[in-house]
Amino acid sequence: METEVLCRYFANNVCSKGADCPFSHDRSAKPNTVCKYYLVGSCAYGDRCRFGKLFLFCRLKLASNSKSQFNPDAEVFVPSWMKKAVGEKTFASAAGFALFFRSVSLLPLCPYYENGFCEKGAGCQFVHGLICEICGKAALHPADEEQRRRHHQECEAEKQAALETKLAEQRSADKICGICMENVWERQVRFGILQRCKHCFCLDCIKKWRGNRNDFFEKEVLRSCPECRVHSDFVIPAHYWVEDAKEKEQLIANYREANKKIQCRYIKGSDISGCPFGNKCFFKHELPDGTIAEGESPRSLRRCGYPLFDVFLVKAI
Repeated sequence: METEVLCRYFANNVCSKGADCPFSHDRSAKPNTVCKYYLVGSCAYGDRCRFGKLFLFCRLKLASNSKSQFNPDAEVFVPSWMKKAVGEKTFASAAGFALFFRSVSLLPLCPYYENGFCEKGAGCQFVHGLICEICGKAALHPADEEQRRRHHQECEAEKQAALETKLAEQRSADKICGICMENVWERQVRFGILQRCKHCFCLDCIKKWRGNRNDFFEKEVLRSCPECRVHSDFVIPAHYWVEDAKEKEQLIANYREANKKIQCRYIKGSDISGCPFGNKCFFKHELPDGTIAEGESPRSLRRCGYPLFDVFLVKAI
């Protein structure tokens, strides 16, 4: 049902709702001059608000309709179910307030006020939000509870992510590479996290160690940790040091999931036989027609004469 309140967007020739707009598109209708902040109980100007006279009139009108529940002219007690309710709000008055409140909720937040200052002040056509206690910005819509809930969730998530990053930086600050004996964090290089041990290495250092191909080192030695000799099939590049078992499992899962989106460099057209890792390869084996071909197992490929290089040497990082 269309109201008699003039649509402010129609007045500026920018209303996108057309015939579905709940406000009037008749230019002879009166514009909505109701203070949107008073509706939600947050008008900072009080009686000095330039819309205050309208609200004063509304309050006086409601007050004149609201009389005492006691009828001095009544001779005897009248049960409530037999008498007409006195001072009860009509549907029209309730609907009018709901309509005003809805009109405020449809307005977007003022981006200037959200970032600290709006030069238009109370004359701004947008809503000046409430201050969020987490981020300190005026980013909470006073008439949109769902928006306030979403914003609080986003702020909490950002706060938790920032805390985890800070802890990761503190955990990584004093880690020394077991090969070059330098502080990895101070060098601003990535860590090379071994799959099955907790010793710390630079990514470049452990890559050179595992990529060393000569007669002095056996393959099993090169695929093991230089310090504890525990075998690891692969190395995970990381910006922060990870030692906890659950965190390492999550790091490995994220690493493998990211590599699945990268085409294997050994795949040439429809020929997948060039990949020495077969169905154990971390990377995508996508054919020109879009199908995914996993290939054979590395053991079968070795029987065919393909050497099995270190998984780390694949261009994954």
